[in-house]
Amino acid sequence: MEITILLWLVIGLISAFAALIAMVVLVVALVKRRNRAVIGAAITAASLLIISLISFTIFASKVATTTYTHVKTFVNNEQQALQRHEQQVVRLKAITPAALLEQAPPDFYTYQGFRDWWRIPLIYPYSLHAIDSLESSAYISRYKGGAIENPNVSEETLNYDITRYNFDGNWLIYQLDKGDGWGIFNFTDGTSQSFSSEEELFTRAKEIGYAGELHLHTIDEGFNLYFFPD
Repeated sequence: MEITILLWLVIGLISAFAALIAMVVLVVALVKRRNRAVIGAAITAASLLIISLISFTIFASKVATTTYTHVKTFVNNEQQALQRHEQQVVRLKAITPAALLEQAPPDFYTYQGFRDWWRIPLIYPYSLHAIDSLESSAYISRYKGGAIENPNVSEETLNYDITRYNFDGNWLIYQLDKGDGWGIFNFTDGTSQSFSSEEELFTRAKEIGYAGELHLHTIDEGFNLYFFPD
């Protein structure tokens, strides 16, 4: 888009400059209209002025069309991204127990965080929170009530340093930072179980009826999968 507009801008400026020269020559010709050479120059200037005006009109039209096309594409992409996110919200609500859905405020499912703080909603009232970077680890937080935008008041932090995770309507399966192990978190009672390998984690997950995908996402992957799905 930028290259196209720049090209037409150059053409427009050249046309405007040519039109200015044409106007000067035309004025001189009108003042000295008895001079045949000047009259000829005036005719040439008038022709150049007309051509310049046509070129400038084409330039304005091209810029407007290009801008409109790119803005329309941007808006369409944003609308599609919003629709995909709404589908993720629907999926999350679909695996959340009905009694919990009634308690959850609407922005529990839509608020992303602010600046260097990111949040990923899980089964209400739990969410994952990342500080400083999405590429490191996150902790589990339990919503207590109040403004979600103010986690210092509305959230209770649980001490889990999670780097990879997945979940269903009842369980959160995860890997801890720095190879400290793997675990399963129970959304119903807030308890957890620890394991020494991913294989043990997945085996136990199957035994307790975990219905989600047996694949662990990074925090960055999980955030983008929920808020900005492709």
